[in-house]
Amino acid sequence: YDTVLLIKIINQNEAPTQIKIADSAISENNLVGDTVGILSSVDVDAGDTHSYSLVSGIGATDNSNFTISGTALKARVSFDYETKSTYSIRIRTTDRGGLTYDTVIKIKIIDVNEIKNILVYSNIDTVICNGSNYAGYIRSGKYIDTFKIRMGYDSIRILNLLVLNKPVPNLNSNYFICPNDTLILYPGNFKRYLWSDGSTSDSLIVTKQGHYSVLVSNNCSSEQAFTYVQLNKCDQFFPNAFSPDNNGINDIFKILNPDKISSFNLLIYNRWGELVFQSNNPFNGWDGKYKNVLQGQETFIWYSSFYRSGKPYQIKGTVILIR
Repeated sequence: YDTVLLIKIINQNEAPTQIKIADSAISENNLVGDTVGILSSVDVDAGDTHSYSLVSGIGATDNSNFTISGTALKARVSFDYETKSTYSIRIRTTDRGGLTYDTVIKIKIIDVNEIKNILVYSNIDTVICNGSNYAGYIRSGKYIDTFKIRMGYDSIRILNLLVLNKPVPNLNSNYFICPNDTLILYPGNFKRYLWSDGSTSDSLIVTKQGHYSVLVSNNCSSEQAFTYVQLNKCDQFFPNAFSPDNNGINDIFKILNPDKISSFNLLIYNRWGELVFQSNNPFNGWDGKYKNVLQGQETFIWYSSFYRSGKPYQIKGTVILIR
């Protein structure tokens, strides 16, 4: 009896037998993340898929300089041919069934004609507003940064940075002026000015009592300040009494009209002839204390000499400290 038998061969998963790389060389001075080559596997199982990894073992000396993303072998460093021209890595391919194949691949670094230590300078002068930043810098100053680029060139950036604060005009809330005298209002150094009379100079000459204002500006913003100039009787220089009780009213004994005063000197004595206070600043006065002790109610003698608007004065008088 004769018959025909059909023998069926059952396909078994077989391990890949080779790893190929489309390119095994990269030019020096590359960027980190540049692709070295594309990996593929030789496998008798048609249609099988593979994953790739760097593994330890023989030939894995330079694995740390590379990484694998999908099928792409990528550089983790910027290579320099003059430092090292060949790198050895060990790669594993794993098929869908978990079977593996390892191989050692040599990566060559391609020498590039380069000129070393060429410095490219750039100077930047810039202004920013407070609260902003330029290249990460937030304070005024000179900053020097070096950037490594391809072909052996270094780029050096010199940054001169000026940080502008919000403009703050320096005007008191009130001033005093004597009859037939002048007062110059100056709010500080800014880029632009606009006074209440429409003038745009950096200062304003005042000759009479009234309200005044100025709007100052820089490259960041603008700010306005207001002041009141009051006409004073300037023939009375010092009060004849004061009460240092910290109520904010007549607490300090001092000259009443300190503006346009120069070469100032004030001496105050008690009834025993002791010097209890001395000042060369017309804006400072006596708070009634001698050796940090508040004096009792009595009369004190004072002497003062100064120049006002170029005219010399030497005057004296008495003042009552009221408790």
